Amino acid sequence: MNPQTRQAIVSHLTTQQLSPKEQQAEEPAASWIFNIAEDLQSELFCYEPEVGDLTAIMLTSVKVTSNDNATTLAAALAPALAPASIIMMNDVLTLRLMLRGDANTIPSLLDEGVLISRHIIASVFTRIVDLAAGKIPMQQAMVTAMQALQGPNGEGQEKPEQPAPAQ
Repeated sequence: MNPQTRQAIVSHLTTQQLSPKEQQAEEPAASWIFNIAEDLQSELFCYEPEVGDLTAIMLTSVKVTSNDNATTLAAALAPALAPASIIMMNDVLTLRLMLRGDANTIPSLLDEGVLISRHIIASVFTRIVDLAAGKIPMQQAMVTAMQALQGPNGEGQEKPEQPAPAQ
């Protein structure tokens, strides 16, 4: 991996106080674990086949109680999360987000990736974890996850056009 790109990634993660720790990866890839939130880590895998052509994949996983309804909910919500993807296998729920850029754009892309990941984790993962633990029923988990994705007062939805006032 290009040393300039590697330094841009490490500097940015450190500046954002995400405590990056480099992991072993086969050349030409590089990998870090960093704190995406309190008590939650993400893995960042970066591959730069040519200088200026960086692909970064952020993976955030949480352990959950194995549950068929939770797996079904994860699969049902997956299309609404594009370009991110989620998958639940056995007792692990994973969020995957791919970013593409270069040494100049990677800091802003990492910020966007962290922001999107945090939003999905807060909106969706918490509902799937609660469903898997039997704390909420399927319908409530689905509805509250979709509402949380949309933001307060449905901000994620397009607002219908209002007709012009009669004169």
